[in-house]
Amino acid sequence: MASCTSLFLSAAVILSNCCSTASTATTATTTVAGQQQQHEQLIGVSWDLSAPDQLGVVSVNVSTGEHTMLKKLGAEALLIVEAAYDAAHRVFYMLTGAGTTLSPLQIASGTYLPIVTLDVSGCGGGSPCFQELVFNPATRSIVAAGVGYGKAQTSVAVVSISVKDGSVIPIGYIPGTCALTMDASALDVAAQIYYLTADCGANEHDSTIFAFNIAKPAQRLPFVLNGTAYYDTNPLFVGDGSLYALNGSEHVVRVHDNATAPVGGPANVGGIPSNHGVAVNAAGSVAWMSVAYFTTNRLVSVDLSTGAVASQPFPFAVEHLVYDIAPT
Repeated sequence: MASCTSLFLSAAVILSNCCSTASTATTATTTVAGQQQQHEQLIGVSWDLSAPDQLGVVSVNVSTGEHTMLKKLGAEALLIVEAAYDAAHRVFYMLTGAGTTLSPLQIASGTYLPIVTLDVSGCGGGSPCFQELVFNPATRSIVAAGVGYGKAQTSVAVVSISVKDGSVIPIGYIPGTCALTMDASALDVAAQIYYLTADCGANEHDSTIFAFNIAKPAQRLPFVLNGTAYYDTNPLFVGDGSLYALNGSEHVVRVHDNATAPVGGPANVGGIPSNHGVAVNAAGSVAWMSVAYFTTNRLVSVDLSTGAVASQPFPFAVEHLVYDIAPT
């Protein structure tokens, strides 16, 4: 059996799902015959304005709870707009330059690849307009929302961004009467469905979760959820083939059939996740969140099958959180 002593997965019910055979890549520590030992970790951007010299790209070992500075950025960390992660090649793409460039960081070496300049000519006035970035391993490109991109430049487009040359291809659009909400998108990699939340009316209960089939031929699918409050479906994330959200009571819920349903037990994360502060393991069974409660930061794990929650204090918030398998 693989070692599985995660501080984040300390609840016995979560550990029972975490520990498995040594060849399973979703355990906290795995050893495969003839290969280097690996461990699960989270990667993101540390956010602690009281210690600007400690701002940067960090990793968090989910087995030990230890964090490591991978790339110290200082004040540059404040300029990171969004991020997306190529897990297969272990490249962390940061949207920088006020949203005009991608800065790819190789996690293994801590060095940058050449900067990629994005084609923003389709954005209204040629100003940067890309938000809600998610890496799509099926095409090795980034899926994003372009606010005011293309058409009459009054709607929100779903686009594919090349990480090679920054070229942009529109995939679909949501109605021009809808305004994009923040930190409310998710990608189902297996199904190739991109979810995006927008406010489409005059009051707080007019939010809609749109679904786009981003495979060819791309198409907008029937909405997933309509007529709910934005704060009841934010943030969004995908696990075990299902769409999840955090509702206004800080509970994890499953989104389906134009409704939300509680996930197992309490599933209360006890605070508000940081900006894009949710990551899901490769098996889609556990979600980790960097959660803030007033002035206290915590790292929280949620078993998506039972709703069991485990958490521990953490010295800072971590934004743009992603999941990674790293050599030990």
